[in-house]
Amino acid sequence: MKTFAIAALAGAACAANAQVGAAVSENAANDNFLSETITVDVGYDGNGMIDTWSPGDMFGITSRPAAAGNLPFAIADDSLFGFPGDSQGIVDENDDGRFFGVVDSVNGSNPSGGGTAVWTFDITGSGALSINIDFAAMGDFESSDVHLFEVDIDGGGFNTLFQASIDENSSQDYTMADGGVYTVDDPMSMNGNLLNNNFQTLSAAVAGSGSTLTLRYAGSSDGGSEAFAFRNIVVVPTPGAPRGCSASAA
Repeated sequence: MKTFAIAALAGAACAANAQVGAAVSENAANDNFLSETITVDVGYDGNGMIDTWSPGDMFGITSRPAAAGNLPFAIADDSLFGFPGDSQGIVDENDDGRFFGVVDSVNGSNPSGGGTAVWTFDITGSGALSINIDFAAMGDFESSDVHLFEVDIDGGGFNTLFQASIDENSSQDYTMADGGVYTVDDPMSMNGNLLNNNFQTLSAAVAGSGSTLTLRYAGSSDGGSEAFAFRNIVVVPTPGAPRGCSASAA
């Protein structure tokens, strides 16, 4: 019994400290990364990009309070208070958390049409890892839209972690914060999981181990009524192999 109790306590301690890294957390205080770099051709200056790009376009991290009412219509669900009957949006009026949003990155202020975001994490001493990300999307997407997440360890080469796909022969029901339901053609899936305008957590395993893990996102979207968002990137031990803990309780 004593051995079991010690193992149980050790397991609880390991679980409490399981997170290896985090980025784009709803609360910025929870972020834990070595570096963060967000790149587009012109106009990205943090949250101010919402103002320096054309209204309704964005590529980057913000929140409702930080955007101060300037969120693109496609990503803001204002159906509860500001715009009853709003039929488009992801982040509702009760959601003050941060997120990375992409709306119409193909625009006159961004000649290349796309952008990238790169995070690095210290994974020294970690065993098998997975990355969890919360995803949401709403809009009539095109097959040309790109949302690709790749991972690299210590410069060994990038491998695909998450990749979006568009079903141009289907439709999806989306429920707004006020309960309104709207059907839109050509929905987006991530690794085969159909997305809607409520954030859902998806997980993918990372092959290999080392010292520095790099997560790279490349995104491009052409359309002011199409919104893609993600938040709460978390690097965690793959279940059964928590960081800094023995896989055996014996």
